[in-house]
Amino acid sequence: QGNTPTPVAHWPLLQPAMGLKRLWDCIYLGEMDFQGQKNAYNFQFYVIWTCGLVGFTYGFIMQRFLYTYYFILAGSLVSGVVCLMSWPVFNAHPVQWLANREEEEESDSDDDKKKKKKKEKKEKKDKGDKGEAKEKKSKKKVAAED
Repeated sequence: QGNTPTPVAHWPLLQPAMGLKRLWDCIYLGEMDFQGQKNAYNFQFYVIWTCGLVGFTYGFIMQRFLYTYYFILAGSLVSGVVCLMSWPVFNAHPVQWLANREEEEESDSDDDKKKKKKKEKKEKKDKGDKGEAKEKKSKKKVAAED
């Protein structure tokens, strides 16, 4: 039981040992992982919709539709400040990229050699066919002129 993670471990913003340097690095670099993008989208979606519904209800009761706009504006500003900046809470699950593969040296196996020869023969044949077609056209032109 000594190694059980606390719920706070999933929210890096709430960890007291995080420090201002980590916070500044996250905001300055602007990196956000895929789970953080999903969380930011969900946060702004629910905040703006909730503010819109509360604002509409309040505006309906007060008979002023302008209050609806005020609530939606406030929700948009709050979600903008929270979601546009890359807070550490949105980078809690960074992607671990694979290491680069080293380029394999070209193998001179028999199969590779055969494939290269076939390709070269095909290219020569295609070039030969085009050359013959040009010769036939020029002969036809000469014959037509006579």
